Amino acid sequence: MKLPFELLAPFTGSKIWVVQSNDKTLEDLSGIICGETRNSLEIKTSNGRKRVLKRACDFIIELNGQKWLIKGEALENRLKSKRR
Repeated sequence: MKLPFELLAPFTGSKIWVVQSNDKTLEDLSGIICGETRNSLEIKTSNGRKRVLKRACDFIIELNGQKWLIKGEALENRLKSKRR
């Protein structure tokens, strides 16, 4: 699955809402993406905690005023492309 051009921009600073995750502690997580590494996204939640989001989850991200549903496979492909 190829990401739309808009999603090739950095995610840092964008709002994020986790929809579904294999890790139940991450479900219903929301916040701001404060970092993007080769294999994860770092999220700062509203209570100031930092959480690390890895591949196995679906989430909604807001970019340029539009909300996008990102499937786990699409995030995995994005992170793989950053490793090259």
